[in-house]
Amino acid sequence: MIKLLRATSVAILAHTSLAIAGSGWVLDEKIDPLTDERVATATSSYAVGLAKRSAIVRCKGTKLEVYFGFGEFLNNDLVPVRYRLDKELLVDEKWFPSAEGTAVFAREDTDIARLFMKGTTFIIEAEDFRGQPHRASFDLSGARKILSRVLQQCSLSEAGLDQKVKGLRREIALDLERWGPKNIATNKNILRALGAYDGPQDTTIDAAFALSVQRFYDDYLLQCKENKLSGRNCNSLHIFWKSEMKPVTPPISAVIYERAPSDLKKEAGKLRVGE
Repeated sequence: MIKLLRATSVAILAHTSLAIAGSGWVLDEKIDPLTDERVATATSSYAVGLAKRSAIVRCKGTKLEVYFGFGEFLNNDLVPVRYRLDKELLVDEKWFPSAEGTAVFAREDTDIARLFMKGTTFIIEAEDFRGQPHRASFDLSGARKILSRVLQQCSLSEAGLDQKVKGLRREIALDLERWGPKNIATNKNILRALGAYDGPQDTTIDAAFALSVQRFYDDYLLQCKENKLSGRNCNSLHIFWKSEMKPVTPPISAVIYERAPSDLKKEAGKLRVGE
């Protein structure tokens, strides 16, 4: 049990730790004495010569982070990363490095954390500034108990919205899962005002709302491509399209904010991610 003891204004930190035998994963749970936030961290690590390879899945408050340490300098710029779960397809992406340049942060934290719960082996390779690969492999067998506790603390289920809602695309689901209750309620208000949603005005994301958001987002992209819309997000998309580069699509919340009526736009502008 985690207990937070107070002596006048001094907070004393208590920990619980759990290790899964044979998997190399360790769970550390504590309370941050500065913010009183619960912190759950699942870690798997091993040595490669003098370097240390680590996989970290951490929930602090309601924010999930997944990152990988290589114990060697990679880059201070975006790092080319390749990873694979078991015998599934190899994925190529570019991830942000840590301040020291020795670790990389997953582009989609929730997605990677859920992948960990579906397989037995995760292999990741990061390319350093010289183009040299640095590889790490992590045993996932038996680690589900630990990883599920970290996800639960961040109010994330083991299955994503895209698995629960037929027809919902993964990238849309991942974006929606970042919304907290205030964002959900405000965005429902905005979509209702725009005639894009007519369901319950509450703080839950059900199938009807998720698909309404997806339709609204797809319609925005289509109208933008047909030059029927303007705005910062649309203008950025046109730059990508004209250069024939793969576009970096804007977050759903940014698109909804751009199209919001002025009174609701002011309300939405006060919100932070996760609220």
